[in-house]
Amino acid sequence: MNTALSDRFYKTVEIAAEGERFSVQLDGRCPKTPSGVKLSLPTEASARLVSDEWEVQQTKIDLPAMRCTQIAFAALDQVEPHKESIVDELAAYGGSDLVCFFADEPRSLVEKQEAAWLPLHDWFQQTWQAKLETSQGIIAATQSAQTLEAIRQELSDQNAFQLAAFHGLTKLSGSVILALAVAKGRLTAEEAWSASRIDEEWQIARWGRDAEADTLADDKRSSFLASAAFLESLS
Repeated sequence: MNTALSDRFYKTVEIAAEGERFSVQLDGRCPKTPSGVKLSLPTEASARLVSDEWEVQQTKIDLPAMRCTQIAFAALDQVEPHKESIVDELAAYGGSDLVCFFADEPRSLVEKQEAAWLPLHDWFQQTWQAKLETSQGIIAATQSAQTLEAIRQELSDQNAFQLAAFHGLTKLSGSVILALAVAKGRLTAEEAWSASRIDEEWQIARWGRDAEADTLADDKRSSFLASAAFLESLS
């Protein structure tokens, strides 16, 4: 199914237990990922999120808009066979994480950043006994080997489906720390998304809204929330 909008070819959507996984069944047959892997998931809740997306399709299937399905595809096709490289990619965010970059000015923006991000620094240090260094301006602070290793180890402990969700949370927010905060229940998905948008919302308050930018932000937010929901469904 390579086109964005394909005809809906099935009538029924069900979930079937298959060993330790749960497969999505379309008219009794399991669809496959783009690489030809059966669409099966590690928990019934995650399979339900995916099956619900197939269920609500009408006469056409808008596969790119099926966010949880896309996360499952990524887990099976990209993360499972290349887990170490995905861990490396996400862990690299720790070296230049959004919540470690603070503005020089104006003070009103700095205060918003400090209020949202500094508590996460305290939480990170208490949880992993490692400190997040901060910087002002465009030059990233150098993080300690202990900090980077703590992040990498946490990611390495995740399975492919969890990492696929982490990938969405991290890429969309620009912060692996925010992704960890969602995963550990330190922040809700909405709180984490708001924390990732402080700079943008400050600019909007100052200069006004842009319809095209708002549409793009809304789409990213929906994807971020879907990644969080998918991650939660795996626990």
